[in-house]
Amino acid sequence: MVKHTEDKTAQTIAISNNLEPKAGGIEEESLLCERWPVSNLVAILNNPADMITHYEDDFLSFHEESGKLIEALLGNVQLGMLNVRFGVGGVTTDMAQPFELSAAFLEFLWKTERPICHWIRHQASEIDIVASQGRAYAIADAACEVQNITGMSRKEAISNQCYSSYLRQIYLRAFNLYGVFPLKKEELGLKGIDPIAHVSKGRSFDPSACNGPQLEMYAREHFFNFSINFEVFSILKNLPYRFSLPEQLQTRDWKKVIQIELTSSWMRGESGQWLEAALETLNRYDINQTKQHTG
Repeated sequence: MVKHTEDKTAQTIAISNNLEPKAGGIEEESLLCERWPVSNLVAILNNPADMITHYEDDFLSFHEESGKLIEALLGNVQLGMLNVRFGVGGVTTDMAQPFELSAAFLEFLWKTERPICHWIRHQASEIDIVASQGRAYAIADAACEVQNITGMSRKEAISNQCYSSYLRQIYLRAFNLYGVFPLKKEELGLKGIDPIAHVSKGRSFDPSACNGPQLEMYAREHFFNFSINFEVFSILKNLPYRFSLPEQLQTRDWKKVIQIELTSSWMRGESGQWLEAALETLNRYDINQTKQHTG
């Protein structure tokens, strides 16, 4: 059974955390706490070493419950093509092998990926309850590591005007290196969740001309708010895996990439209907942006 913890509103938690206003990174800190609530967040970030033991039992409960959910989800599913990870920010998936866009490859991939992604979307509330149990410990432990690497405390990072990047490194580690099937450190920023990118008010970007992690984030957000079909989501989310890890960080014309792949699919005698739908999704974004600027 999932242990249901007492619900707290983001407003109450923000007040109890006593977040300081108008300092570099502090706004992100507040937004992160609203999106992924953590009681005593500021106390945890200020004194992470003192907080690790305090939240250790909660983290063990998270690990136990998340393991049960992952086991129930996967059952006898063969995951040779797909990685499924349960961290303190929720459940994510990524490719375990090179991504292809042939009809045969997509059909085979979607037999596994479709039910998993629909389950993640349908069980979002239950997943978040479980994930929240391990969040405080993961943030405290990650904050200790970042503090050791940088030689700075939270307050010193704020004083040195580098708190945004300091906080980002904490959250990247906390959300991706703890839980069931975590990422490797060298994969941070390429796979998994970048929490600050999700909440930053300055993160507006064109999904047809962005880097791989941004395109993946765009696809996730629009699938989980029911804006795009699963097939389009899968193509856009996994498209960066057509490239090497360094190349995934480069800004790319994704409409051009899809158009080339679409032409190749036609040459193979395939309909390419979902590639066309993915291309239309990116074109629709451009049309909507044009209307906003001219309206």
